[in-house]
Amino acid sequence: MIDNSKETPRASSILKLIPSMIVVFAAAFSIPMASNLYIGMAASGISCIYLVATARKKVPVVVLLFALAGMFGLPDGLPAITVVLSLITGTGALSWLIAYTRCPFLALISALAYGTAAAMTGDFIVSLLAISFAPAAIVLGYALIKEKSRLSALCSTAVAFVTTLLIGGTAILILSNVELSLTALRGYAQTVTESMESLILSVELQLPDGTTQKLFDERDAYNMAHQTVTLLPALSVILLNAISFFAQRLQFSLVRLTMGEERLKPSMLAFVVSPAAGIIFTISCLVFTLADSTPTGVAAATVCQNIFLMLFPALVGMGIMYFFARVSERKLRAAPIIMIGVLILAFFNYLLAFLLIACFGAYASVSIPLTAYLKSKMKDDEQ
Repeated sequence: MIDNSKETPRASSILKLIPSMIVVFAAAFSIPMASNLYIGMAASGISCIYLVATARKKVPVVVLLFALAGMFGLPDGLPAITVVLSLITGTGALSWLIAYTRCPFLALISALAYGTAAAMTGDFIVSLLAISFAPAAIVLGYALIKEKSRLSALCSTAVAFVTTLLIGGTAILILSNVELSLTALRGYAQTVTESMESLILSVELQLPDGTTQKLFDERDAYNMAHQTVTLLPALSVILLNAISFFAQRLQFSLVRLTMGEERLKPSMLAFVVSPAAGIIFTISCLVFTLADSTPTGVAAATVCQNIFLMLFPALVGMGIMYFFARVSERKLRAAPIIMIGVLILAFFNYLLAFLLIACFGAYASVSIPLTAYLKSKMKDDEQ
């Protein structure tokens, strides 16, 4: 259990909390107001400054900002960037405030932002988005207090995000008197598919002679749009996992600045995927690869492909960390050959290279606890 009684803020140290409280308010306020150009630019600027100022390692932050900058070319690019940055900084800063002060009532900052947004816009339903990250921040903050493992905290935070958005989205639809039925949902899915198809068809390539040419034809756009909508659950979970990951990095940076490096135990920093995840990933990969073209087979393949994609990033990370851990322990003599082979494969087919790394991560997720169990059992037998 983290003992941070010495850091519990008093009147003399309350100034330490003010920047994070301002960022939490700005993040919460900007989410329902993201379509406003000036508010979006101001909120994104505050988030960028806060991330760079608190990060101990600047490279991940710079990579994140460059990735988000690439969204400027998309329609509504700035609102999307504003929402992502606000969710990251709001969740990370609020979770640290809760862990540092042991006061979950600081989540009411989001409620204050909701009141401000509702008063300015007169829209009490959309303004509810201001409190969208508060439950996830509370979960992430208490994961730090309880010294939960890194992956456990990330999964709990992502689940809190998903639950909040599902409940909030359903509530907004009900309050807006929108029909909730299977037929209506199919209509919404069709509308989203058509909009995405139009967006893909609008992408053009600039030719040397000054003319433009469509990058995708209608068939490609149709297939890409339908595939994206089919995988929307997995893509949404991946996005929320990424937001949770960067929010946790921000939380850890704030902990190092205010509580000291010793507050973060090795068990809290280790990135270890459970054996169940590795097994489920392997089964899902096999099912969606081998499924037939019957309606049942297509449905099973779609579900398994979504599960596969949800677990894919975590197992890629697990595979990379396990590989370098084995290299540092000098237990993998063929490491240079394997690394060169993966790099060459990535040059020709990077997706296959990442798939092999994820499979290695799935193997590691099972082999590490199994090896530890067998060693423990052998020691017990010897005694």
